[in-house]
Amino acid sequence: VLGPFALNRLNPYGNVNAFELETIRFTPQADSLSCRPINGTTFCSDFQPTEEEGFFYDKFLHYTLFNYLEDYIYPNFSDKVSFNKVVTKIDYSDCDKILVTTADDEVNEFDKVILTTPHTTLRDGDIELVPSLPSRYQRAIRFAIAAPGLRVWMEFSNRFYRNLTRFITPTGEQLAFYDIMFEYPDSDRYVLSFQDTANPFRVENTTDEILNELLGYLDQAYDGAASASLISHRVQNWSKEPYAKVSLEFSLYDFPPIQERLYFGADYAGLVAFVAQKQANLLVDEANERVGFFGRIFGLWSRLLGRRDVC
Repeated sequence: VLGPFALNRLNPYGNVNAFELETIRFTPQADSLSCRPINGTTFCSDFQPTEEEGFFYDKFLHYTLFNYLEDYIYPNFSDKVSFNKVVTKIDYSDCDKILVTTADDEVNEFDKVILTTPHTTLRDGDIELVPSLPSRYQRAIRFAIAAPGLRVWMEFSNRFYRNLTRFITPTGEQLAFYDIMFEYPDSDRYVLSFQDTANPFRVENTTDEILNELLGYLDQAYDGAASASLISHRVQNWSKEPYAKVSLEFSLYDFPPIQERLYFGADYAGLVAFVAQKQANLLVDEANERVGFFGRIFGLWSRLLGRRDVC
């Protein structure tokens, strides 16, 4: 979560309320518990998590990121947003226009298109592209890394837990449960959050199976208090969302725009391996300088032959 001044700099629509965007650092080291089952018995002890382990993060104190987008960004273009329009086809074969077809057979014409769906929708053919993407794009999409992911919120009737509870399973997996109401002023709600972006098997379970597994770990750590005081819960399984199918995605490849008309703006097009990507970009730039003349000749030749993927 970015601080209020950073968000102000990124927001092109004007200043935001700094009080609403005040953040606090989640620092659980003073009240954390670590548990590990050994020979059928669960042993728990205090532990001191470190920032290097990834347990610390910034959070809003009076606000949420959703509120920020809803209040400060979305109103500036809300009249241009269409909901429940599932794109099924993008036709960029005509150099003068791009046709976008939705599931209700509605066709809209655009000069440029920014494609921000997860790469899984392209990998699985949920969106037909005409012409099909160049082979290097298809290869990059095929080899992009799709991390499974889910998040669970559990609300309880009392605060029986620590700021952070870490449970190490017999297989070595580390599960972390965070008190997301940490230092919220004037709050009488008790909510733990769990997030998983590593286990490819957990996301295949049902909501009840996921909940019962997590409650089982908490019950071992807190003598059954979790199941006894659970009020409500929510499981957000991104891997099973039909228009996502993924939580996090990464690619070692670049996704430059096609014909300066079709752009790629999803995570896989921007979250790259930093050093490898920089080195690859240097090599690509050097190669482009060497073949720039031949590329221009190829472009002219392609137009003369009627190739529609070169405008």
